[in-house]
Amino acid sequence: MKKITTLLLALCLLLPCVAFCETAAAPTLHDYRYYFEHKLLPGELYGNAEQMLAFLRENGLYAMWRNFTTNNGADPVYTEDQFRYTEQALEDGTQLIRMEFPKPEDSPLCSRVYLLRNPETGEAGCFTIEYDNFMGEAWFLCGWTPKGDHKNFGGAEPLPAEDSADYQAALDRETDEVVRLFREGAVRDAAAE
Repeated sequence: MKKITTLLLALCLLLPCVAFCETAAAPTLHDYRYYFEHKLLPGELYGNAEQMLAFLRENGLYAMWRNFTTNNGADPVYTEDQFRYTEQALEDGTQLIRMEFPKPEDSPLCSRVYLLRNPETGEAGCFTIEYDNFMGEAWFLCGWTPKGDHKNFGGAEPLPAEDSADYQAALDRETDEVVRLFREGAVRDAAAE
């Protein structure tokens, strides 16, 4: 699986016109976003973190998105200012990467993806803040295991507008919850425990 994920990233980022979607219909913006947020990013974290992080550090999150879409025959649609990537080191050496995306148009696209990785222990975790508009508007904190299993940890607090005084405090609470779940091994595969 790691070899397949590594190959997918290389193909999606470096080679033109790679089909990632096996549907009869042409992929939609939803299909591109879903694959990027829910498959490519966790797959790279668990299978090829160093290469992915080197690319992000050198080029940024938007460049990764733009390369993925254009190399698969699509228009990136969004603008660079709609993507944010931050990285920080936690006190135990764990790298915390927070990726912020344009507001999702529909379920289950993400507003944020958190990648955590401890280079010393090799432990890694991928968490997503997913939009659900099935019965109103809701947000869920979810995660992906190294085997590709999806986990739902329940409702997430909707963040206030970025220009609000409460925005950073709400983002910090969300980040703290993600770190707590990571430390508890919430996205660890059962076989790894």
